Amino acid sequence: MPKTAGKVNAAGEAMTPDTYELTYVKLRSNSGQSFNITNIVTEVVVNESLFNASLETELVLSDAINFFETAKLSGNERIDIRIQRRETSGRKQHSVECYIANIQDLSKPKPGVQVYKLSCVSKHAYFNTFKRLHRSFKGGMGELVQNICEKDLDVKPHKVNTDTKGILKGIFPNMKPIDAIVWLSRNSTHNSTPFYFYETLKDGVIFESQEGLYSKGVYRRLVHKPFYKEVPGTEENFADAFSRIIKLSSELDTGKFIGITDGGYASTVKALDISTKEYTNIEFEYKSGKMNKMNSSKPFADSVRFNDQSLTELKNSKVHHISLNSNAFSDSGDATNYHEPIAESLSQKQAYHVNLGYMGQDLIIAGDFNIAVGKILHLDLGKSSDAKVLEDAGNRKNMIDRLQSGRYLITDIAHVFAEDKYTLDIGVQKDSSSVNLG
Repeated sequence: MPKTAGKVNAAGEAMTPDTYELTYVKLRSNSGQSFNITNIVTEVVVNESLFNASLETELVLSDAINFFETAKLSGNERIDIRIQRRETSGRKQHSVECYIANIQDLSKPKPGVQVYKLSCVSKHAYFNTFKRLHRSFKGGMGELVQNICEKDLDVKPHKVNTDTKGILKGIFPNMKPIDAIVWLSRNSTHNSTPFYFYETLKDGVIFESQEGLYSKGVYRRLVHKPFYKEVPGTEENFADAFSRIIKLSSELDTGKFIGITDGGYASTVKALDISTKEYTNIEFEYKSGKMNKMNSSKPFADSVRFNDQSLTELKNSKVHHISLNSNAFSDSGDATNYHEPIAESLSQKQAYHVNLGYMGQDLIIAGDFNIAVGKILHLDLGKSSDAKVLEDAGNRKNMIDRLQSGRYLITDIAHVFAEDKYTLDIGVQKDSSSVNLG
């Protein structure tokens, strides 16, 4: 039987955005038997990350029917999950197919009951464990990624961005398929921005550039405020709760010490063509007009100087070395070797990586069936102030902390389907500031 958490009206529609229905959880054992385990599942957590090629799904089971022994659980079993919510705008749902990678955390809190956790991964992650690529390749970066997904991982990507530079030719050096994709993406750029290979609960497998993610604009606006004004049970109250940040915390990590060392603001590429013995020195400095940012201002202050040099003038803070071979494929038309496409854009790509960690926030919000990593949120975060200022209605318009507010990229999501509600634990990061830092 389906299990419903939260509040629904007479028509079965959700009254709050943390409402959901666990329609079913079905497990197929290694012997081929099928079990509906919906009633013994107490929590489902689905983790997605911009930096992870597969969803990671965790199920907590409260087993009072000796299911562990009956199903002879040992790992590799397939689990199918369906979760849905009916809203006034229609039905929304998630479907998950995953495979048990680990069984852990067994405890017996009371006589006759044992609790344990099933840690699962997507099918293509399982395929990745027993395959290796040792063949030649030639093509555009997006084309190669698409081919690996469909041929080696048995997964059809939701989207593969093919706006990559150059035609590559080479040999996969006995690599696992996902490792090969990561290896390829290290030297692939779109307008000098990095690529990410990841999976979302909403859409599936995606290969997209940071440029492509930014071009989609803001997905939602969230606000951190203390009080509700709308009447519970109304559509207005649903929308109000849907737009709220329930809990906010941050490690910040906004210092520039590591960013300087990693080439976030200036760096140099030294490229040597081993066939012609030509040596090229390519310098990079962070310029607002050349960097695609989520917010209006740089993530550092121009006024900071060391040895009478600004951060963007410290070109030797990070030095990259690249070996090229322009005559490697003289008979292959426009094909190039592995390093060729990245020589001109490596420094800027590295700066995008570094500056994405300028400021981060951890949020807990109510459940959203359309959210996914790679989308952009606009956060309105309140200032810290005393009660007297908060009571002054004339000052409330100025109670937004502009330094911490602004546009953030979603990099991590934990979809938590607990016994009583659906919440999202979200990690967001931004690469720039809404205010000039000096």
